[in-house]
Amino acid sequence: MFECVRCRQHKIKCSGDSPCTNCQNRKASCAFAGEEAKIQITKRRLSELKRRKCELEKENLALQEQLSGKQTTPNTLNEDVAGLHDGLDRGHPTLTFSPPDSGCDDRRNGMDNTEIKNSLSTGPPAFIRDIAGDPRTYCPHLKYASRYSPLPKTI
Repeated sequence: MFECVRCRQHKIKCSGDSPCTNCQNRKASCAFAGEEAKIQITKRRLSELKRRKCELEKENLALQEQLSGKQTTPNTLNEDVAGLHDGLDRGHPTLTFSPPDSGCDDRRNGMDNTEIKNSLSTGPPAFIRDIAGDPRTYCPHLKYASRYSPLPKTI
């Protein structure tokens, strides 16, 4: 709660109203410090902000309704991506769903532990050894990737 300048100077409790109770009783002018520093906006800008707020609330509500209507089980996910399998016939990549390798069945938050695998994935990177016998990861697009980075010698 803010106090007026007069109440602050006299170190008395201020009601915070404009004008405050003490200033009204003493018929004194009541002014609050920092009133000139308040941010003022036009009515037009205020109405624009209110309109934008309403738009965002409507959009948020629509998204929440869409989200609550969706179920995240593997069966419904497979139904959702069924159209992607047709894309495979046309040469487009698709996603496949497979159960996890571990025997764990994690059903937290109503979701089971399902892995999504890209059909274009070739698996983990292949390891090769260089002439010295050090393992390196073979990345065809990067040639050889070493765990050691040669640094220029400084003198």
